[in-house]
Amino acid sequence: MAIMERNTTDELTRTSEDGQSMATPLVTIDRDGDLRMNFATKEDRKGLLVNRHTLCLSSSVFRAMLGVDSPFKESARNATADGGIQDVTFEDDDFKKMEILMNVIHLQHHNVPREVSFEQLDKVAQLCDKYDLVRSLGPWPEVWSKPYEAMTETESYERWLFIAIVFKNAPIYSRITKHLILATRLTDTELVVNDRGFTEGVPTRVLGAS
Repeated sequence: MAIMERNTTDELTRTSEDGQSMATPLVTIDRDGDLRMNFATKEDRKGLLVNRHTLCLSSSVFRAMLGVDSPFKESARNATADGGIQDVTFEDDDFKKMEILMNVIHLQHHNVPREVSFEQLDKVAQLCDKYDLVRSLGPWPEVWSKPYEAMTETESYERWLFIAIVFKNAPIYSRITKHLILATRLTDTELVVNDRGFTEGVPTRVLGAS
């Protein structure tokens, strides 16, 4: 597995509601960035320093959320900046996968891993679908997907189908759908492919028609 070179990391010191000082590791994607993307779980706190304008150019979703004309509280118009840098929290998103995507859209390609696990590929595809980032990724989806193309007819085909749709990978999509058409059988409770059943994403009316 390739090791991703990390960007400069600083400590962002904050004060919690109970008056305690909290240090949040901050990965700098853009040294002149004006937006901190904050990610927090019960165990961890991390941040990415990025450029708002770059996000707005790269994604219609980010533009709707962060742009000057946006009605949302995260918008540039409603920003309450600390030293010229606004904080926006991304509660449900994966920090490491978002870091990969932010490096891509900020043209920090020396910090983008050429190899990712299949699980990471799936998570990246989910973020790209959520934030409409695919058009800004260039050749990276093809680079990340290539090592796993042999899996399309043996395992994880349902996740591969989603990945192929998000990344607009027509050859992989055609290969998976052809395999599913030929190899799938329908029981009363599930679809079965290669002797393995799955129901995720299968409409109840389809199962009921068996």
